[in-house]
Amino acid sequence: MIINEFGYKAHGQLYVLIVIILLFFTTATIMICYAINMHRNVPATFLKIERAHTIVAIVLMVPAAILGSYYAGMTVNNDINYMGRGRGGIRGQWIAAAVFEWITIVVLVLDLVAQHTANYPENFTSTKKK
Repeated sequence: MIINEFGYKAHGQLYVLIVIILLFFTTATIMICYAINMHRNVPATFLKIERAHTIVAIVLMVPAAILGSYYAGMTVNNDINYMGRGRGGIRGQWIAAAVFEWITIVVLVLDLVAQHTANYPENFTSTKKK
């Protein structure tokens, strides 16, 4: 556990932050590659990289979501809840974070399922010609 400038323990937030930052940069890189049409220039390699990214993201986000949900539940303890700056404590922030972590997992699983469809990614990005 880390201690921040306010003197309280971060309760596993460092792991969650590292995972989210790692996924942000890898997702941004993949989006840049789509912008420069890399998915059309080297489609097989690019799709393998994208699938690996999605699988690793799911594997990393599940423990992050479990950790976030656990500590969101721990906010029933007033010592933990009142670590936040506001009068209401930190409960709402941690519950929202846990919900968004689980939503991220659902989106990643849907992305992985979509990657196994025929003609991916063209079936999601191109318009049908008459």
